[in-house]
Amino acid sequence: MVVSRRFVLAGGTAAAGILGLPAIRSAQAATTLRYAHVQPEGHATNRSALWLADQLRDAAGGALQLQLFPGGQLGGPNEMLDALQVGDLDFSWIASAGLAQSIPEFSVFSLSYLFRDDSHFRNSLSAGAPLFEHLRRIVSASPYDVELVGMLGGVPRNTYNNVRPITSPDDLRGVRLRVQPSPVEARIWSRLGASPVQLAWTEIYTGMQTGVVNGAESSIDAYLSNNFNEVAGYLSLTQHQYLVLPLLMSKRSIDRLGDTADQVIDLALASGVHNQELYQSGNDASRAEAEQRGAQVNAPDTAPFQEALAEMLEEEAARYNALEILSLLEA
Repeated sequence: MVVSRRFVLAGGTAAAGILGLPAIRSAQAATTLRYAHVQPEGHATNRSALWLADQLRDAAGGALQLQLFPGGQLGGPNEMLDALQVGDLDFSWIASAGLAQSIPEFSVFSLSYLFRDDSHFRNSLSAGAPLFEHLRRIVSASPYDVELVGMLGGVPRNTYNNVRPITSPDDLRGVRLRVQPSPVEARIWSRLGASPVQLAWTEIYTGMQTGVVNGAESSIDAYLSNNFNEVAGYLSLTQHQYLVLPLLMSKRSIDRLGDTADQVIDLALASGVHNQELYQSGNDASRAEAEQRGAQVNAPDTAPFQEALAEMLEEEAARYNALEILSLLEA
C-alpha cells in the first residue's frame, strides 16, 4: 500500500490559523481519533496532543474529536505500534530508541551529539527537509502500516542520578543508569563508563527509589513532570542527545478519513512544530524550576564526552543502514 500525501507546512508555522488551512469537511457522523503516548498529562508532548485535539475539533466544526491516552495507558512502544498497525490506534509518538526496535534506521538517533543546536534540529526535521522526507519514506515502506506525520522533541536529553554530579565521563563509573531500549544506547553508556540497565519508562521512578538503577536520562521537562527530582537530585546538563519523537499515524486511519486526511496530516505536522516550540522556549524555565525544586544542577564540559564517542558515529550508522541519515545530518 502506497500513500501519497502533501506533508508540507507553510513557513514552518505551528498555528493552523496562520497556515490558512481550509476547514475540514464534516463527516456524516462525528469521528473520534485515538492518540496514545507514555508521558503524563502535564508533559509537553501531552500539551501538544491537546493542542492538536483543539485544532481538529475547530477545523471540523466539532465533527472530529481526539481522545488522548497519556501515561502509557495503552502500553509501551511495541504495543502502541501494534495498535497503529491494526487501526486500533490512530496517532502515537514513539521515541526514536523505542521505534528503532521495529524500524532499525532510527537507531542512529541514539548516537550522541548529532545535532549542533536547536535550529539544526528544527531545520533538519521540518516537513519538506531532505532528512524528514527520507525518514518519511523509511517509515512508509516499513511493514507496520504507518506514516510519519510529524516530529516532536527538539531539546537535549540530560543525565540525572542519586550518586554524584556528573562532571566528566569518569563520574559515570559505577552508576547504574536506566537507558532506552536500544543496543546502541547500551554501547554508548558502557563506552562512557556507566552500567546501562534497560527498564520500562513507567518503572524508572520506582527503580531509582529502590536502587534497581541510580539514575536515568531524558529532557528536563520529563525529569520534572515525572517528579524524578524526588529520587535523583543531581541533574547534569550533558546534552548528549536530542529528543527525537516521531509522530506516527495509522494508514488505516488515513484511508478511513478519505478526503479529509490531508488536512488532518497538516495539523498533525503542525502539532510537531508546536511541540518543538514548547520544548525549546521552555527549556531555560525548566532548568530554573529544577533548581527551585532542590535539584543540584551542573553543566559539565561536553568535549570529553564527545571525544569518547566520536569514533562510534559511522560504525553504528553503518550497522543500521543509516549512513545516509548521518550524511543528511551533516549537510
